[in-house]
Amino acid sequence: GTTALLQRYIEQAKELWQRDRARAKFVPVYLDMATVRTPNLDAVIRRLWEVTSEAVLDPHVQMNPAPPRVPKLNITRLDDPLEKLDAIAADLWGAMVGTPGWCRTVLLIDNGDLLFERDYASSLKCLLSLSSRSVPWAPAGVLLTGGRRLWDALPELRLRPLALDVWRDDEALRQIMS
Repeated sequence: GTTALLQRYIEQAKELWQRDRARAKFVPVYLDMATVRTPNLDAVIRRLWEVTSEAVLDPHVQMNPAPPRVPKLNITRLDDPLEKLDAIAADLWGAMVGTPGWCRTVLLIDNGDLLFERDYASSLKCLLSLSSRSVPWAPAGVLLTGGRRLWDALPELRLRPLALDVWRDDEALRQIMS
């Protein structure tokens, strides 16, 4: 399914870095919404930071025996989670400037249907807006995978479908006719 497709993409990206070390790196950051413990923006931002820092500090990306340290993300109830993420991500990317580990990211969100549950409304908006931010750590793009709930929300979200999971014949016919 979609998870296997995303994992294959991640492995192909790693192979490119090993083959051509001079190539600009676009690091896939895999965020599985099923691994977010609680359905709120703080938890989503925490998990996003965990997977982002893990992806960019991969030895295939850093090619450095002494990679930068990962700043800790501490979010209190009074904090704006995105502002906190901006600050610590800026620190990490600042430490990578001029090193072989400098990279951009591409955010791959798996099980995106979970974002359409009521408690995730602010998280969906935040995650989809990340690629429009003009900061070095922001993803160059966001790929969202899911099923029926995602497909039904595409017009409202003004998203462009690139590939969706396999459809039954009646579902494919319905999409062709619409």
